[in-house]
Amino acid sequence: MKEAAEQVGKKASKEFRQEASEQLAKHSDDVASTSKGISKEEYNSLRKKTPSQEIRDHVNNIDGEKFDPIYGYPVETLEADHIVSMKEITEMDGFVPLSDVDKVEVLNLEDNFMGLGKPTNSSKGSKTWSDWQGHSKLGDIPAEIREKMIALEREARTKLQNEIFRRLKNDGSA
Repeated sequence: MKEAAEQVGKKASKEFRQEASEQLAKHSDDVASTSKGISKEEYNSLRKKTPSQEIRDHVNNIDGEKFDPIYGYPVETLEADHIVSMKEITEMDGFVPLSDVDKVEVLNLEDNFMGLGKPTNSSKGSKTWSDWQGHSKLGDIPAEIREKMIALEREARTKLQNEIFRRLKNDGSA
C-alpha cells in the first residue's frame, strides 16, 4: 500500500514538473525579449513596418535590368535588405526609449538599405557582413565585395546610432 502511494506521488510529481515546464515554455515567448530589451511582441509588430513600401520601391528604382549585387544573377525584383540587421538596430543604445514613430523611422532609414536577390537575402538573414560567409549554393562572397559591404555596414551602423541619439535629444528623452 505504501509503495502504491509512493508510485502515485512520483507520478503526480512527474506530471506536475512536465506541466510546469510546458507552461513555462508556452509563456516564455510572451515575455521573451532581445538582449537589450524590446519584447518579442514589439519586435514582431515593428517587423511588419520595415522595410516600408517606400524603401522597397527605392531599392528597385533602377533603369534597365536588375541584378543581385553580390552574385550578379538577374532578378525581376530586388528585396530591400537592412544592411545593419533589424535585430542589431533594436539592440542599439537608445533604441528602446524612442517613440513608436521614431523606431519605425529609424528602422526604415534609407541609408541602411540595399537591394538583394531573394536567395541572397534569405541566406544572409540577420547575420553581419563579417559573419555571413555566403550562400550555400552560390558560394562564398567575393573578397572585394565582402570588404565593401563590411565598410558600408560600418557606415550604416554609425548613421543609425547617430540618428537614434539625434531623435532622443530632440524628444527631450535623453
